Amino acid sequence: MSGYDKETGWCHFTPKKLNRYYRLIAGEPDNIEGRFRCKNIPFYFDRVGGIHAYCNDGELWTLLSGEPNKFNSEETNKRHIEDEYLVVSDIAINVTPNISAIKVNKIIELLGLQEKQDKLWVATAKGKSISKSFMSENESFGNKSFLKWKFKIIEIIQNHLDK
Repeated sequence: MSGYDKETGWCHFTPKKLNRYYRLIAGEPDNIEGRFRCKNIPFYFDRVGGIHAYCNDGELWTLLSGEPNKFNSEETNKRHIEDEYLVVSDIAINVTPNISAIKVNKIIELLGLQEKQDKLWVATAKGKSISKSFMSENESFGNKSFLKWKFKIIEIIQNHLDK
């Protein structure tokens, strides 16, 4: 998937689009992370090398290329920032230092946000407000539920790691 989700206000560019549009821009940080931080735009990388950012596709294109917005997407609806949910493997690559998805699950458990029930992670009462349960669509995994976490879990885990 690639593009802007007007329901959540998040945009996703695949690794191919990310590589195609990224350019060095005079007066801007050379790395993508620096550009997003300078503009105070929440973002994360996914496990396959794509980028998700809380902006529309035109804004993302401009941040990467330095060119004026040539897309026609609606403006980002800033009230939906928490509607983006991440799997633990995406969380793992967005904390410093990078850790495994197994370690992310252990930290979330340690923080009292999830627990194991019947070999599956389920949200605790404390974790329900920042997680959502999804059903697997992968036949090899079976028809099992799994948790995804709101974007702010990256900050929560990073704070834990920084202690």
